[in-house]
Amino acid sequence: MDNQNYVNAVTEIDYLKRQLDDLSGKSIKSDLRISKLTRELEQRRQALIIISELHNEVTSNLSQDEIFKITIKAIQKSLKMDYTVIFIREENDVFKPVSWAGIDHEKASLFNNTSISIGDFFNLDKLGYVANKSVIENDLIRQIREKLCLPLFVVCPIIFQENIQGLLLTGRAREVNPFYPPLNDGDMNTVQSLCGFLDSSLMNKSLYSKQKKMTLSFERFVPLQFLQYLNRQQIEDVALGDQTQRDMTILFSDIRSYTSISEKMSPKENFEFINKYLEFMAPNILENHGFIDKFIGDAIMALFPLAADDALSAAIKLISSLKFFNEAWVQGGGDPINIGIGIHTGLLTLGTVGYKDRMETTVISDAVNLASRIEGLTKKYGCRILISGKTLESLSHINNIQLRQVDSVLVKGKHEPCDLFDIFDVEDMHSLNLKKGTLLDFNKAFANYKKGFFSEAEKIFDRVLTLNPDDKAALILRNRCVNFVKIGVPKDWNGVVDYDYE
Repeated sequence: MDNQNYVNAVTEIDYLKRQLDDLSGKSIKSDLRISKLTRELEQRRQALIIISELHNEVTSNLSQDEIFKITIKAIQKSLKMDYTVIFIREENDVFKPVSWAGIDHEKASLFNNTSISIGDFFNLDKLGYVANKSVIENDLIRQIREKLCLPLFVVCPIIFQENIQGLLLTGRAREVNPFYPPLNDGDMNTVQSLCGFLDSSLMNKSLYSKQKKMTLSFERFVPLQFLQYLNRQQIEDVALGDQTQRDMTILFSDIRSYTSISEKMSPKENFEFINKYLEFMAPNILENHGFIDKFIGDAIMALFPLAADDALSAAIKLISSLKFFNEAWVQGGGDPINIGIGIHTGLLTLGTVGYKDRMETTVISDAVNLASRIEGLTKKYGCRILISGKTLESLSHINNIQLRQVDSVLVKGKHEPCDLFDIFDVEDMHSLNLKKGTLLDFNKAFANYKKGFFSEAEKIFDRVLTLNPDDKAALILRNRCVNFVKIGVPKDWNGVVDYDYE
């Protein structure tokens, strides 16, 4: 081979070697890039898996601490991190660790009294830091490494309601490939995604808490049972004209002679009196499976959807609670009060009335009107608790109840009479003993009265009144007998009188 050919061959070999080196370099770079992209894709896939699992596990009714613990557990398990810490911002703009995992006892003891300051390290362009071996330290990274003894980590802000409210930090104690590769931007992207999840979770919790608080506030004005009977889940679902019909027992309670009592008090004192009184009374309704439909001044209207026994139990408890209220009221310089309670059972229509800009829940029924009027008659008949025959028929336990029928009346617009029964075992001991002692005579006199044997009934009622001159029911019936003896037996007498007879 001549010199020229040799030179040409050497030149070609050098060229081919350079080409080969270039191709090898590109191949290595390509492999590295592919490896990097593969890891980033795997990190993103892992982040999506974690967030998907967290969405299934985290609910808005969990506490903030429970949300943090579930998130940390998922990070530790899925990202193979040695430790994870969540910081919360305090009033003085420092961040304190509040929840963590993977921290040994010695380091954990540092956390309780340690806080860090983030300054202005986070902004629109920088929402996270990767603190690996090659990082250039800033004050934030230095604080975490020195104060908390956490060397390698990714830290990102938890932004809630457009403010940094916390930090999510997760990391490893070492960097050894392939099992513990150096933390990189892909890890930061994953942590940023988890911070976004925490942000949305805390926002949902905040909205849930506000909604729950609002619902509870509405329940103070609109009974929850109304929503249930109207088949509505939330107050905002209620529409004008919603209604349903149910058989229930209605209880009316009212303070006797409240007008004369209130005249002695200022408006402020009136409100304080009523609220104190209702504080003693109202719980008895709820404890016996009822709910309060409305307060009408000093009066209580309550509904008992399950059983008439609940209403009667509540009434007895109301009388008992009145004793404690009177004790406290008298000690404060007030005069003791009395109440009357009327109970009736019947068909109700519960619904909403008003117009598009103002509506309220209400109950519309003749049964409600009758219950109210029965309560009004407690004073007339000298009773504390007066119930209708319909309610008596609905009671499942009456053996231990001291009661007597005191009248049978016809309500205007109705063709069926209403029997009235005095539940007198709630009376004071003196009155109770008198009514018990005259019960047989009273029942005998009432039976004669119902049959139209007024002269005989009058004589027996007189015996009752001799022993118990304060028996208003006996006096009313005795006076009727006297009147009927004078004017004769009413036409078609069946023992029933018009409601407004007297």
